[in-house]
Amino acid sequence: MAETAGGALLTLGALTPVASMLISSTMMTAIRKVHLQNGPWVTNNGYEYNLAVIGALTALAETGPGRPSVDGALFPDFKGTKLALLALAAAGVGSYLATSERFAGTGQDDGSALPVQPAAADDDHVSRFTREPSEATADQPA
Repeated sequence: MAETAGGALLTLGALTPVASMLISSTMMTAIRKVHLQNGPWVTNNGYEYNLAVIGALTALAETGPGRPSVDGALFPDFKGTKLALLALAAAGVGSYLATSERFAGTGQDDGSALPVQPAAADDDHVSRFTREPSEATADQPA
């Protein structure tokens, strides 16, 4: 959701520091959870690309999206070094909170905060997770 909302805001040039924070938090989570152990280089599935995206977004939050944008038309002063650094710090905090076992409530740090409900057992219906037996025999293609 953060990538989608951040991407939509960034495309419009609307609330650019917020868009920067949303996308940067996703990139920080990807670095922490997937790429960090592989080192910096993207050729080894490292975090180089994610870090470049974070840097570009921070620079955009600092300088603003320009005149042909929502921010340029409605909020021309919604940019600057303080907002860019605040967005970067909020991205780090958001990444941590979104994946923390303490705040996710799962008891394990696997990123899934919602419990999985088992399918209800009903003898009259076939479970949606099992296949019905095929009528094809070994001589017939399935």
